[in-house]
Amino acid sequence: MSDDFGLVYIVLITANAKSKLSIDEIIRNFQPRYELLNRKVVNTNRGKELRLISFRKGGSLITSQSIESGKRMEKQPLNLIDATTIFLAGKDNDIFEVTAGVTDLGIGEDSPEMTTKEEQERLAQLAEEYLEEFLAGVLVK
Repeated sequence: MSDDFGLVYIVLITANAKSKLSIDEIIRNFQPRYELLNRKVVNTNRGKELRLISFRKGGSLITSQSIESGKRMEKQPLNLIDATTIFLAGKDNDIFEVTAGVTDLGIGEDSPEMTTKEEQERLAQLAEEYLEEFLAGVLVK
Protein backbone atom coordinates (compact mmCIF):
# COMPACT_ATOMS: atom_id res chain seq x y z
CA MET A 1 0.00 0.00 0.00
CA SER A 2 1.35 3.43 -0.79
CA ASP A 3 0.14 6.99 -1.14
CA ASP A 4 1.14 10.11 -3.07
CA PHE A 5 3.05 11.47 -0.07
CA GLY A 6 5.70 8.75 -0.05
CA LEU A 7 4.31 6.50 2.70
CA VAL A 8 4.42 2.76 2.08
CA TYR A 9 3.02 -0.11 4.18
CA ILE A 10 3.74 -3.74 3.38
CA VAL A 11 2.38 -6.74 5.28
CA LEU A 12 3.67 -10.18 4.36
CA ILE A 13 2.43 -13.34 6.03
CA THR A 14 4.33 -16.58 5.50
CA ALA A 15 2.82 -19.92 6.57
CA ASN A 16 5.07 -21.55 9.16
CA ALA A 17 3.23 -24.88 9.26
CA LYS A 18 5.90 -27.24 7.87
CA SER A 19 9.23 -25.81 8.99
CA LYS A 20 8.03 -24.40 12.34
CA LEU A 21 10.78 -21.80 12.47
CA SER A 22 11.27 -20.18 15.85
CA ILE A 23 11.71 -16.43 16.20
CA ASP A 24 15.25 -17.08 17.46
CA GLU A 25 16.08 -18.94 14.22
CA ILE A 26 14.64 -16.07 12.17
CA ILE A 27 16.61 -13.50 14.19
CA ARG A 28 19.82 -15.51 13.76
CA ASN A 29 19.44 -16.25 10.04
CA PHE A 30 17.48 -13.41 8.41
CA GLN A 31 19.64 -11.61 5.83
CA PRO A 32 18.01 -8.67 4.05
CA ARG A 33 18.89 -7.89 0.42
CA TYR A 34 19.14 -4.18 1.02
CA GLU A 35 21.38 -1.79 2.96
CA LEU A 36 20.77 -2.28 6.65
CA LEU A 37 21.03 0.83 8.83
CA ASN A 38 20.00 -0.78 12.13
CA ARG A 39 19.12 -4.25 13.44
CA LYS A 40 17.79 -4.97 16.93
CA VAL A 41 15.61 -7.38 18.89
CA VAL A 42 12.70 -5.96 20.90
CA ASN A 43 10.13 -7.48 23.25
CA THR A 44 6.53 -6.43 22.67
CA ASN A 45 3.08 -7.66 23.67
CA ARG A 46 3.35 -9.93 20.58
CA GLY A 47 6.58 -11.47 21.93
CA LYS A 48 10.14 -11.18 20.66
CA GLU A 49 10.53 -9.34 17.34
CA LEU A 50 13.35 -8.61 14.91
CA ARG A 51 13.39 -4.91 13.99
CA LEU A 52 15.25 -3.62 10.95
CA ILE A 53 15.81 -0.15 9.54
CA SER A 54 16.92 -0.19 5.93
CA PHE A 55 17.78 2.07 3.02
CA ARG A 56 16.58 0.91 -0.38
CA LYS A 57 18.17 2.96 -3.16
CA GLY A 58 15.52 3.38 -5.85
CA GLY A 59 13.20 1.17 -3.78
CA SER A 60 10.15 3.41 -3.68
CA LEU A 61 7.01 2.87 -5.72
CA ILE A 62 7.08 6.63 -6.34
CA THR A 63 9.17 7.97 -9.20
CA SER A 64 10.55 11.37 -10.10
CA GLN A 65 10.32 12.73 -13.60
CA SER A 66 11.98 15.71 -15.18
CA ILE A 67 11.04 17.75 -18.20
CA GLU A 68 13.71 19.09 -20.53
CA SER A 69 12.90 21.16 -23.62
CA GLY A 70 9.21 20.35 -23.14
CA LYS A 71 9.79 16.56 -23.21
CA ARG A 72 9.40 14.17 -20.34
CA MET A 73 12.62 12.48 -19.40
CA GLU A 74 13.06 9.02 -17.93
CA LYS A 75 11.38 8.28 -14.61
CA GLN A 76 13.68 7.57 -11.68
CA PRO A 77 12.49 5.48 -8.71
CA LEU A 78 13.06 7.42 -5.49
CA ASN A 79 14.85 6.10 -2.43
CA LEU A 80 12.98 4.41 0.41
CA ILE A 81 13.79 4.25 4.11
CA ASP A 82 11.82 1.60 5.93
CA ALA A 83 11.26 0.12 9.37
CA THR A 84 10.40 -3.58 9.43
CA THR A 85 9.39 -5.90 12.23
CA ILE A 86 9.25 -9.69 11.98
CA PHE A 87 7.32 -11.74 14.52
CA LEU A 88 5.38 -15.00 14.89
CA ALA A 89 1.62 -14.89 15.48
CA GLY A 90 -1.65 -16.67 14.88
CA LYS A 91 -2.72 -20.22 15.66
CA ASP A 92 0.06 -21.72 13.50
CA ASN A 93 2.78 -19.24 14.55
CA ASP A 94 2.88 -17.83 11.04
CA ILE A 95 5.69 -15.40 10.18
CA PHE A 96 4.52 -11.79 9.95
CA GLU A 97 6.74 -9.20 8.29
CA VAL A 98 5.34 -5.68 8.58
CA THR A 99 7.10 -2.74 6.94
CA ALA A 100 6.43 0.98 7.05
CA GLY A 101 8.43 3.01 4.57
CA VAL A 102 9.01 6.66 3.83
CA THR A 103 10.11 7.89 0.43
CA ASP A 104 12.88 10.44 0.15
CA LEU A 105 11.14 12.88 -2.17
CA GLY A 106 14.41 14.64 -3.00
CA ILE A 107 12.89 18.06 -2.52
CA GLY A 108 15.34 20.96 -2.40
CA GLU A 109 18.94 21.03 -3.54
CA ASP A 110 19.59 17.31 -3.08
CA SER A 111 19.29 15.05 -6.07
CA PRO A 112 16.61 12.32 -5.79
CA GLU A 113 19.41 9.77 -6.17
CA MET A 114 21.22 11.01 -3.04
CA THR A 115 20.03 10.74 0.55
CA THR A 116 22.26 12.33 3.19
CA LYS A 117 23.03 10.52 6.45
CA GLU A 118 21.02 13.13 8.37
CA GLU A 119 18.05 12.65 6.05
CA GLN A 120 18.33 8.86 6.42
CA GLU A 121 18.20 9.22 10.20
CA ARG A 122 15.23 11.61 10.08
CA LEU A 123 13.29 9.38 7.70
CA ALA A 124 14.21 6.24 9.70
CA GLN A 125 12.73 7.83 12.82
CA LEU A 126 9.55 8.70 10.89
CA ALA A 127 9.32 5.16 9.49
CA GLU A 128 9.65 3.71 13.01
CA GLU A 129 6.87 5.99 14.26
CA TYR A 130 4.60 4.97 11.37
CA LEU A 131 5.38 1.30 12.00
CA GLU A 132 4.46 1.61 15.70
CA GLU A 133 1.26 3.49 14.81
CA PHE A 134 0.30 0.84 12.25
CA LEU A 135 1.07 -2.06 14.64
CA ALA A 136 -1.06 -0.50 17.38
CA GLY A 137 -4.09 -1.20 15.19
CA VAL A 138 -3.14 -4.78 14.27
CA LEU A 139 -4.86 -7.70 15.99
CA VAL A 140 -3.85 -11.20 14.92
CA LYS A 141 -6.17 -14.03 15.91
